Amino acid sequence: MSVILRRAVLDDAAGIVRCIDAAYAPYLSAGLKLPAVSEGVGDDIQNNLVWVLESSQRIVGCLIVVAADDIWHLANVAVHPDFSGQGLGKRLIGTCVDAAKLAGAHHIRLATHAAMPSNVALYTRLGWVVTQQDDIRIQMSRPSSITDT
Repeated sequence: MSVILRRAVLDDAAGIVRCIDAAYAPYLSAGLKLPAVSEGVGDDIQNNLVWVLESSQRIVGCLIVVAADDIWHLANVAVHPDFSGQGLGKRLIGTCVDAAKLAGAHHIRLATHAAMPSNVALYTRLGWVVTQQDDIRIQMSRPSSITDT
């Protein structure tokens, strides 16, 4: 299977929404309350940094990053469940880190849900640390300068 990483274009919006919705569907069906994770994708493509992973002309992963000068926010990483376990999430996160480093940003932040411990474990393996936590929200950060393991 060949998976191509590229910057998103506006025509990708519907495919990105399908990918995000599929990635979060198991959490929603388990009753987890999440924000509208696939809302505003077209605006994100126009105003933020958005990458997609594509296989056979199908979007199978996406990354949405809000880039500020010094601190970037990783807003969303999603991999279609049909493609999970292949390192695609790690590849997308690495794309964010590499781009932040090239742009001179010093830190990247994100927020995830406490009921998604596999996400927290992945981010921790990749150099992220928990900076704040409440009942449902875990905030994490990492410098852009460290190398992923």
